[in-house]
Amino acid sequence: MSVLTIQPGESVDDFISRIANTAPEPSSRLLDRVRTLLAIEEPAVTPLCAAPSQITRAAA
Repeated sequence: MSVLTIQPGESVDDFISRIANTAPEPSSRLLDRVRTLLAIEEPAVTPLCAAPSQITRAAA
């Protein structure tokens, strides 16, 4: 376990850069797992979703 500490006077951007620059390269297995976890499935567009509601049409 590691504890990451921002140094006194260090900006958030500098802290992030310092941590990113010292991190080991991720394995291809880890990258595949992250891609799987972050996969976004787009919902199918149905006519009900695509058509504006009567309230929206009345407001326009």
